[in-house]
Amino acid sequence: MKPLRLAFSAFGPYPGTQTVDFTRLDGQRLLLIHGPTGGGKSTLLDAICYALYGDTSGDERSAEQMRCQLADPNTPTEVTFDFALGPKRYRVTRRPAQKRPAKRGGGLVSDNPTANFYERTSAAGDADGIPLDTKPTDATERARTLLGFDSRQFRQVIMLPQGRFRELLMAASDEREKILSTLFPTAFHEAIQRELKSRASDLRTRCEAVRLRQETVLRQAKAANAVELAARRDTARQAVESAESVLKTARETETAAVAKHDDDRRIRERFDAHRAAAKTLAVVKSREPAIAAVRSAVAAAERASAVEGDENASAEKSRAATIRRRDLDHAAKAEGAAKTARDSAATT
Repeated sequence: MKPLRLAFSAFGPYPGTQTVDFTRLDGQRLLLIHGPTGGGKSTLLDAICYALYGDTSGDERSAEQMRCQLADPNTPTEVTFDFALGPKRYRVTRRPAQKRPAKRGGGLVSDNPTANFYERTSAAGDADGIPLDTKPTDATERARTLLGFDSRQFRQVIMLPQGRFRELLMAASDEREKILSTLFPTAFHEAIQRELKSRASDLRTRCEAVRLRQETVLRQAKAANAVELAARRDTARQAVESAESVLKTARETETAAVAKHDDDRRIRERFDAHRAAAKTLAVVKSREPAIAAVRSAVAAAERASAVEGDENASAEKSRAATIRRRDLDHAAKAEGAAKTARDSAATT
């Protein structure tokens, strides 16, 4: 907030109208209000605080008590304060509850407190501007919303009247936190703080879960502590490695035995095949005399069929010869197969 102009009448020790033009500071950042004790320095702060919030800076006297006892009865107690907030300009005018001479019949009448809040960003000259609020409570809420402080916080931080700086230092931590968070952009740091708190809480929860799990494992294993359990684990691991080595050796032995068994089986099969071929060959050899007799009969039948004149007899003999020749061929084939099987069994 940047003060621009303060005007008040019949306020505090000032019976007339007083005007303070802050624009004459020409951008200076420091302002010194000095004078003798009781000279009315705090009245300027009272007037600003009253214009914004309807109470005084020291919070020791009510607004009605701020009327100057030396003021003309027809001069109303009134405060007008112009200020800038960023690019916008505002004006607030207040009058406390007070008595004034009646316009008719003499005596005094009571006026209720009034307040008007204006936006003067685009106002020309000394025009009030655009009305925003016309009730004291609404004007006070408007000031609180725009500045971010209530009346007490405003007195603690912005104005700090005489002897009240200690109030800020002695305020409760949560109260100071609210004030400082309004003065400085602490939202980013608050977000970091919340995130860190959340992560810390999550880590505590996870650590507690791990601790409980560890206790459960130790209890189930009947181990006194993690060191003992680790020793048991190492011993068990060595036993497993030894068992795995024995198992590997046993599997290699089994593989070799299976291979030898297969070789033995193939050798037995070859011997069995050789013996079977030998038996077949022996059977064929035992049938050689019969085969020779069949061959002789076939030859005789063929010779007889050549000189035989009887067609029927020749045909019958020819059929017999054909049957005998077929038997002879079968016998020859069986003999050849038997020799081949014997030779194959002998070579393997």
